[in-house]
Amino acid sequence: MELFDWFKGFEKGIARLPKNQRAALFSECSKQCVKSGTLEIYKELYKRADGDLDKFFLKADELPGVKCEIVAKGSVYHLYFTECTCKLHMEGYIHPLNFANVPGKASFISCICYGKTGHSG
Repeated sequence: MELFDWFKGFEKGIARLPKNQRAALFSECSKQCVKSGTLEIYKELYKRADGDLDKFFLKADELPGVKCEIVAKGSVYHLYFTECTCKLHMEGYIHPLNFANVPGKASFISCICYGKTGHSG
């Protein structure tokens, strides 16, 4: 059996789980994903931007699967995730849109608005 075939069954099994169980599983998966790469990418961008959020969002706009807009310089930004760049997805093993119905979690083609007081989305 190929690894790809195993993931087909995994996806079908996940789809059968109630939303709260999918949320429990994927909240742990997403934490690990962020810790193992995504967070470091954004930390490095912030460092290269010398803490300037306008520069940070301009640099983030160059990342694959990300679109950024400066709505109001120095105060309001839109950050869009236009696609999943997870290696498992990029190699065809998983399809994150199948998992998008997890309560309280971001789904792809989502927008997060950042402003002076934090974020809302």
